[in-house]
Amino acid sequence: MPLAIQPDPRFGDADDVQAAIRKTREADHLVRLQAIRHRLLGKSVRDVCDLLSIQSSTLRNWVHRWNEGGIGALRTRPRSGRPRKIDPDFKDLVVERIGGIDDDGKPWSAIAIHGYLKKTP
Repeated sequence: MPLAIQPDPRFGDADDVQAAIRKTREADHLVRLQAIRHRLLGKSVRDVCDLLSIQSSTLRNWVHRWNEGGIGALRTRPRSGRPRKIDPDFKDLVVERIGGIDDDGKPWSAIAIHGYLKKTP
């Protein structure tokens, strides 16, 4: 396995990263921060990759991003291309279902919403 670069400690130590982990609400950002924290704590590339189920190349990319700008550089970047379009009525229907209950009086689950939307033209 090729050597991975080390996270640059000038952008923060493991405690700083842990504080950022507690504050973030983005799942992708959380995983990236956890990877950096583990590397700052001295865990091997293999251990971090096994723990987080990621490839070593992914970890190297995240360490490069950390070394370019710290915590903020690990946030999800905007995607290229045209944004998704959704019919406003369809969006309202989804929002209504997410916050509502089904015919049996139970909250809608993600699977139930998915099935409902597949049947809806």
